[in-house]
Amino acid sequence: TFSTNDLGSRLWLAQLNLNLKFPDQTLNLAREIREVLKSAGGQTTNFTDLFTLEASAYFAKNEPATASALIESSLAKDPGNIQLLAAACRTYSDNGQYTNALALTQRILRLAPDDPNTLINQGCFQVQLGAFVDAVASLNQVLTLETNNPTALFYRAVALLRGDVGERAGEQDVVADREPDEPRDVREPREAGVVEQRRGRREGHRAEEHHPAGQR
Repeated sequence: TFSTNDLGSRLWLAQLNLNLKFPDQTLNLAREIREVLKSAGGQTTNFTDLFTLEASAYFAKNEPATASALIESSLAKDPGNIQLLAAACRTYSDNGQYTNALALTQRILRLAPDDPNTLINQGCFQVQLGAFVDAVASLNQVLTLETNNPTALFYRAVALLRGDVGERAGEQDVVADREPDEPRDVREPREAGVVEQRRGRREGHRAEEHHPAGQR
């Protein structure tokens, strides 16, 4: 047994095991954490870290159906929580599930229309899925809001070049030799009031008290 104060360390250890390609150990630790939370009679904001960690472990075990079921059941508990949707979207993206990531991005846009970061995510996933015309439209929408957004300009150039869409003059100079193999880090919506978090966040987690949906 261990104290609830040790949850952050347990999450960090579970992530470390996942990074070292020991997904079964990650799942064992996740089950222990869930038991502690259940016995304590409450939840913490580590719930987000926990279900995304578990889902990533199932993806690592080549059990995508189990991973997706876990993600969707977790989202069903709070379907309007943009923070949860963004975390799930990042998990799908990190594991190459771009169709599912795009679907969640579109759900976020219904809650936070015209959010630049979410529109960039949508454009990146559309590029990955070969929907170049749609990607250009998404990224043009960003550029109407932020004319010189460098990420939108870059991925718009990629979409134009890969898809032979419309006018391509000068786009090769934008892309140069930096054409991406995968989308850049998934960005959290600005309208949710959530600070953007990079993938390095997964190197450590801290236990926090639960906050109502949409509050931080």
